[in-house]
Amino acid sequence: MNHNIQFHDKNLWSKYDKNNFIAQKTEFLKKVIPPDVKSVIDIGCGNGLITRELKNIFPVVVGCDISAEALSFIEGETICSSCDSIPVSDQSFDLVFSSEMIEHLDDTVLKGAISEMSRISRKYILITVPNSEVMAGAEVKCNICGCVFHQSGHLQRFTEKRLNALFSNDFSILMSQPFGAHVSRRFGSLIKLRQRLFGQYDAAGEFSVCPSCGNRNFKWPVSNIGSKVINFINTYFTGRKNYWYLLLLERKRN
Repeated sequence: MNHNIQFHDKNLWSKYDKNNFIAQKTEFLKKVIPPDVKSVIDIGCGNGLITRELKNIFPVVVGCDISAEALSFIEGETICSSCDSIPVSDQSFDLVFSSEMIEHLDDTVLKGAISEMSRISRKYILITVPNSEVMAGAEVKCNICGCVFHQSGHLQRFTEKRLNALFSNDFSILMSQPFGAHVSRRFGSLIKLRQRLFGQYDAAGEFSVCPSCGNRNFKWPVSNIGSKVINFINTYFTGRKNYWYLLLLERKRN
């Protein structure tokens, strides 16, 4: 079963980012995009919250996503395609942009997506991901089959080092930095201890789907004194970090 089947649910996209969280990210991104960019492809654009903002700035902006349901919310040119096989010519866009997409990919698709981004970019690649995400903190346990999976369907974790090493020597790094709201760092080991000793996992999202059995009806996790103590320690004694990480690359001149 597709681990990210939830992203083909049109209801998800109609309610996506109700708290206007992405607007904070978009304002920062608009400041770091190089001034010589004229054309952009937004890979993994979802329902186009950022795509629409980019359309107000650049002459050519194309949204690309594997979900036709998500793309139905976008006015203008779109491509319904997997990120590892995009039907456009080499070096078609000044900027290849992708926001919170590559963490959803398995190893094979990730490798293909990085190759496609490198192929399509004429000048720049701009990627944002969750900053050194503590994956265990968003793990849900299915109450039907016992499968443990990430609440948002994340399959990859990116540190600064790993993100910077993704691309070939054809590109050089212009910017690599954390940004956005500050959140607790938390220790994955403490979360795993909470899961093992007290059975407390994360709450499923409104559109979460078990990748093993397809269950959509999850029980709310029950806490106890032990799990509350661990959560308190992990929230208030582990320091803070920025929520996102950004990598901006430039194609090297021959």
